[in-house]
Amino acid sequence: TCVIVEDQLSAMRCWQLGHVAVALLGVNLNSDKAAELQQYAPHWELALDADAFSKALGYAKKYSWLRPVRLEKDLKDSTDAEILGRLA
Repeated sequence: TCVIVEDQLSAMRCWQLGHVAVALLGVNLNSDKAAELQQYAPHWELALDADAFSKALGYAKKYSWLRPVRLEKDLKDSTDAEILGRLA
């Protein structure tokens, strides 16, 4: 699974569990970033923090290759089981 997250620590947590992960360093995903990410994999999960889920939904409408993931808490603060339960 390829995952887009907000910060580097969340990306590292996903990587520790075997996922390819990229940190946006925020919540902004412009068309240049999106085009670059799509070059590496045809489908991505967008796992932004709970307070940014509405942004994730908007990006998923704009980029059909994204699947928004609803998080209860930040991935860097989640257990392995919680992360694996949320990501495909």
